[in-house]
Amino acid sequence: MKSKGWDLLFHRELVEQLEILGAEVFKVDDVRVEQRDVDPNVRLFNMLSKLIFYEIPSDPSCPKYRDRSDLDSPMKDWRWARFGGRFRLYFRYDDLYEVIVYALVTDDVVEV
Repeated sequence: MKSKGWDLLFHRELVEQLEILGAEVFKVDDVRVEQRDVDPNVRLFNMLSKLIFYEIPSDPSCPKYRDRSDLDSPMKDWRWARFGGRFRLYFRYDDLYEVIVYALVTDDVVEV
């Protein structure tokens, strides 16, 4: 899949997360069409789609995707986009091959 000149690749973990989320979105579409825009799963799916296909491919090297606290860690080549106030989409990119690899989405909320 391509977007803005970048080849987009998806890790199996993220594909599984998107499949589960997509199934929830289709349930909303089938049952409560009038509530589609306010459903949290639909909003999450829309935010993720916008990030994956438009925002990140526009400039994956943008400093806002870099965590400065991990410059010496083995994860220094990973980037993340924070969205929805608590979610992070992790990805890597390569300028030479024009590839972006999306890995997974995490939720910062700790359940008690």
